[in-house]
Amino acid sequence: MGCCKRLIAAVLAACIVSVAALPATAANASVAQDLKELPKYKFGQSREHLTRIANAVRDAKGVQRARLTRQLVAVLTSNATPDAKRFVCRQLSIVGTAKEVPALAPLLLDKELSDIARYALERTPNEAALKAMRDALPKADPGQKIGIINSLGMRQDKAVTATLVPLLSGNDVPIAIAAAGALGKIGGPEAVKALAGVRGRAGDKLKPVVADAYLLCADRLLAGKKTAEAAAIYQEMFKPTEAKHVQMAALRGIVASGGEKTLPLLTELLTGNDAQMQAAALRFVREVSGPETTKALTGLLPKLPAATQAMLLDDLATRGDASALPAVMTAAKSDDEIIKKAAVKAAGKLGDASTLPLLTALASGGGPLADQARASLDILPGAGVNDAMIGLAEQGNTNVRKEVIRSLGVRRAAKATPVLLKTAADADSGIRVESIKALELLADEKSAPAMVGLVAKAKDDAGLAAAEKALATLAGRAENKNAVVTPILSALGGAPTKGKCALIRALGRAGGSKALGAVSKATRDSDQSVQDAAIRSMADWADASAAPQLLNIAKTSQKTAHQVLALRGYVRIAGLKEVSAANKLKMYAAAMTAAKRPDEKKQVLGGLGNVKSVDALKMVIPALDDKALQSEAAVAAVNIAKNLGARGKETIRTAMQKVLEVSKDKRRRKDATDLLKKAGGPK
Repeated sequence: MGCCKRLIAAVLAACIVSVAALPATAANASVAQDLKELPKYKFGQSREHLTRIANAVRDAKGVQRARLTRQLVAVLTSNATPDAKRFVCRQLSIVGTAKEVPALAPLLLDKELSDIARYALERTPNEAALKAMRDALPKADPGQKIGIINSLGMRQDKAVTATLVPLLSGNDVPIAIAAAGALGKIGGPEAVKALAGVRGRAGDKLKPVVADAYLLCADRLLAGKKTAEAAAIYQEMFKPTEAKHVQMAALRGIVASGGEKTLPLLTELLTGNDAQMQAAALRFVREVSGPETTKALTGLLPKLPAATQAMLLDDLATRGDASALPAVMTAAKSDDEIIKKAAVKAAGKLGDASTLPLLTALASGGGPLADQARASLDILPGAGVNDAMIGLAEQGNTNVRKEVIRSLGVRRAAKATPVLLKTAADADSGIRVESIKALELLADEKSAPAMVGLVAKAKDDAGLAAAEKALATLAGRAENKNAVVTPILSALGGAPTKGKCALIRALGRAGGSKALGAVSKATRDSDQSVQDAAIRSMADWADASAAPQLLNIAKTSQKTAHQVLALRGYVRIAGLKEVSAANKLKMYAAAMTAAKRPDEKKQVLGGLGNVKSVDALKMVIPALDDKALQSEAAVAAVNIAKNLGARGKETIRTAMQKVLEVSKDKRRRKDATDLLKKAGGPK
């Protein structure tokens, strides 16, 4: 025995030496040392060396992987601790082959290592691993036997079927349960016959497992195109004597194997009194395709209770068969609100232009179904729907026109744009506003002159607000900015004051030097409202080109409101992605100098907090001495320091010490303490 131990130790030592013989890299040397330490590992100790070995196993390929696997097997057959062997089994579950099976097989009967060895063998994709588990099965204790049976079932090992069948009738119920589950996974004629034989005499604990396994066998038969055999099992399991969930699963199989032939059964269930089976039948209706099914279901609708009709209408909509539309439209005239709502919803998926009168009437009527009708209008799929809606948009009932116009926008019906530009000048204010809102979604650069005209010639404040928003949206998304800027500049001179202000604000969404020149000029306009609009436009400018002028306004304007707006816009621009890190710092420094009030300086600090720079942190430090700014400065300082990594340790130490001196916020103080420690501790 002592000689055997010495031999094992020699093999282990030789394998570890072979690691040292790998190419002389730091990584290989580390793994060699880790393997020396591995046999002594016990749970609860540091896992660093295990992690390095696991990474090596994961990354190794070819000859290197084979060598590493041999080294792991040597540990497995040594006097290593059980915890070390568990670790090795986990690694072999990843890289194990038939060569490692002889080392793993004896462990199947080990009281401590059986489960982990079985886990490794279950994941080893070869016949040798299956044979090792089959061979161990008769010798295993009950707990080990259950585990091995489960693994063979997971591997769908047909060769073990003959061994499992007698276990179904044994006195050990847990083993019988495991055998039944495994046979269900394995399938095949023998498994089906065995499960069918034991099903009628199984005890309370075994019976549900046998039922599930029997159904699983049927599923495998169906997947293998053995439809008749599968259907026979499903029919057998669809009996009132079976548990409800078993019946439902069997019904699912009956529908899958029978198709339209199952319609009489589904009809019987839908008109029956069993709510659970009724719900199951409704769920499976969607899986039975074909026009005959649709015809049968629509004929069934009036015979069902209201709640069931509503669910069936939803199923009909999901099926997508337009032949159900007449029945859906009939249901939409029901006096029952539940049925009516379900029908209106279904019409949105199945309908066409013929459903517009119903949907537009409901949508414009303001009743309880208005929202659902709108939702259906917005997705109505039939050909010619958009054309029919465009026709309705131009004339007829005002409320109906509003709903149609709104929906054309949501539907992104670009061909409606010419008509909407007309209706945007309608005599009715509501029609005008709804048309402009739709144009906000649809208008393109070609429509820009007309959109500018809607702003310049707006008849009321509501129309002006909608037109400005639509034009600004177009200016923001246009690829050719000049296509929008040019007509705006042409209209500026002749527009009334309110319209001019709106056009100036829209220019800010377009951006660019051409627009900036006009807005810059407007900041000196004699009309105060035009000045305000121009500065607001600059403050929201789409690019960084307005920054110099905003800084100048912030420094020189005599109006506090203009100073505040300009500086806010300048700080916002400094934070844009297009501004380089170096320029951000320059801009924030200029903004801090120009800031006259604490609130403005707080905005600058908020921007600085997002700059990953030591210089940014240096800029924040002085603000920590200002009581009015200390809270925001502390936040900015901590945020910057978190992103500096190993850079600027001295600056971080200075800043974090100051944060700890002035901040009372617990979270901020904890962050500052951690950052200070990483930077080397207090000075």
